[in-house]
Amino acid sequence: GVGAGSGRQLQPIATPTQSAGSMTLPSVSMTLDFRNASNNLGGVTTVTGAPAAFTIPASTPLGAINATPSTLIDIVLNNAGTLERAVANLAAGIDLSENGVITTKAITDGCTFTGSIAVTTGILTLTTPSTGSLALGMSLLGTGVASGTVVLSLLTGTQGAAGSTYQTNQFIAVASTTLTGSAGFGVYSAAARTAVPYRVVGRYDATQATAGTYATLPTLVQGAGGLSLAALSSFGYGQTWKNMTASRAGGVTYYNTTGKPISIAINCNAGVSGSYIMTANVGGSGSFNFGGGVQGNGGAYDWAGGLVIPAGASYVISGYGLNTWYELR
Repeated sequence: GVGAGSGRQLQPIATPTQSAGSMTLPSVSMTLDFRNASNNLGGVTTVTGAPAAFTIPASTPLGAINATPSTLIDIVLNNAGTLERAVANLAAGIDLSENGVITTKAITDGCTFTGSIAVTTGILTLTTPSTGSLALGMSLLGTGVASGTVVLSLLTGTQGAAGSTYQTNQFIAVASTTLTGSAGFGVYSAAARTAVPYRVVGRYDATQATAGTYATLPTLVQGAGGLSLAALSSFGYGQTWKNMTASRAGGVTYYNTTGKPISIAINCNAGVSGSYIMTANVGGSGSFNFGGGVQGNGGAYDWAGGLVIPAGASYVISGYGLNTWYELR
């Protein structure tokens, strides 16, 4: 993320403004060094300018979930000598190391399809192929669809194809209906760009009561380079073990929205003699055993099992008597 010429490592960014549920990243003058668009050429291009203000429309949460912290990354593209703004959700796990070029979608990009969501599992099934680009992290709107419903992961089939299934964070049955999705996980700019050099210039941390309704200003507005974000996204970097017992329960689905993998360690007590197992379901992949043991004399069985949850994945753990629940996050 360090400029080779006159470009500075950290660039000035300004606090976003909000209006009618949308959020705008203001225009700020800057000088940036960009790599060559060709992998066969190592030259550096220095560009000075003020990328136009960039508005994230209302109802475009970019993969954020209601009342859950999220980090949006401020990106500047070199479109043939013109600086342009782009944005991405850190939780999408996109490579933003600035080592390559980047392809973006238009912020207005979305899709329409017919589908249904099953109760208890939250699994979305497409009845018809999507019109437009179906992306993970999309927020869905439709009859009976709760506010903040997000497409978390592809389970079966080809993304956007009829019959494909997806894990969502909604667990209320939705009959087959027309659903529309707004921009989700990915890199978005005012107009789609293909294979352009880019620089990461900042981050915005915020929690919105309703994802996609930008009513709360970011709690952190920070200039940052691509390599620092690569470290930020790495497992263990900046993470600490936290006691989550008071806010966790067996059989309940939770979501890793931290932008990096987390680890879980649980101490359990069967409370009765005999053998038992614990099961987990991560990202809607299906239930699997991840720990257990033999209980003697009805006493506490001290077992702490480690489980890694990928960025953006859902997770639900079931088993006997969950005494303590810790997460490295």
